[in-house]
Amino acid sequence: MNDIFELIEFIQFAADEEVPIRKYIRDNTNPMEVYTPLEFYGRYRFTKEIVRDKLMPMINIQDRRNNRGLPIPPLFQLLTLLRFYGTSNFQIVNGDLRQIHQSTVSRIITRLSKIMASNSKNHVHFPKNLDDWKVVQDKFYKMYKMPGIGGCIDCTHIKIQNPGGQDSEVFRNRKGYFSLNVQMNTNDE
Repeated sequence: MNDIFELIEFIQFAADEEVPIRKYIRDNTNPMEVYTPLEFYGRYRFTKEIVRDKLMPMINIQDRRNNRGLPIPPLFQLLTLLRFYGTSNFQIVNGDLRQIHQSTVSRIITRLSKIMASNSKNHVHFPKNLDDWKVVQDKFYKMYKMPGIGGCIDCTHIKIQNPGGQDSEVFRNRKGYFSLNVQMNTNDE
């Protein structure tokens, strides 16, 4: 019988507590309008024109705004993805920029990454003949003075064991494990 009285007392106590009002705060300023072209490029690694004319049509997601919750406009979803890719920040940090929960950022990244990957064959390709390879190699040489380079891959961290010694901490990366920062280039000659 005491259990019932304790339950009633708990329910009365809970009913007396003030329920916090849920606030929906989201910055709706449009980065396409707010940032200068250079600021925009620095944050998203693409120009406004590329985002508007190429990437938005590529992802082709509908703006499904309704009275339920606080839906995220397609442009903001794309910019969340680009910011994540461009800065290598954690999802929670990207979400904090627009008051979006980390799990929502994760769903945006997963969904839009799959869409982008499925369209990559239409936009990402290597040169198809020797003349095209020569043009790419000439551009690399003009820009970076690297002869015979036809392509490269961005750096990646390869996990290694602690090398020991007094300089071992030099090999610890920002994520806390020991690694080598490796870049590979391809040269078909």
